[in-house]
Amino acid sequence: IFKNIFFIDEKKFKNIIKKNNIVDSFDIKKIYPNSIEIRIKKTDLLGISLYDNEKFFIGSNGKLIKFEPNNQNLPVVHNLSKIKDFIDLKAIIDKSQLNFYEISDIYFFPSGRSDIKLKNKILIKLPNKKILEALNFAFKITNIEKLKSNKLIDLRIEKYFISKK
Repeated sequence: IFKNIFFIDEKKFKNIIKKNNIVDSFDIKKIYPNSIEIRIKKTDLLGISLYDNEKFFIGSNGKLIKFEPNNQNLPVVHNLSKIKDFIDLKAIIDKSQLNFYEISDIYFFPSGRSDIKLKNKILIKLPNKKILEALNFAFKITNIEKLKSNKLIDLRIEKYFISKK
């Protein structure tokens, strides 16, 4: 469709781009007399989740993106009811000493609590509060030689941790 750029409705143009879930942000600039420049920033893929028996990527923009197999090593997110919960937990993990890319699975529970399973098969049961402190403590525990063979670190009870082989 060839149109004079003076008559192109910028709102319609923006709405079309916004519908694409892979887009994180964009900028549209009319360059007179006959060009339009569009800069698009792709969202970062943060995890994989299952909705209605179909796999989706979770984008950093808080949107679900149709899953296509790729070589990215992303955690699988289970029982997610609100994407914001995952984005918030990801932000806390990024502030912690724990490496997000060492996580294989994240489990969410109706109570608001979550568990993290690492690629080395250690399951970390997180508390409802003070998650950053718990993650940093879990990082220290997973690096203690005597405890490296443990497969469960339960941090749900404040000031205590339970470890199991």
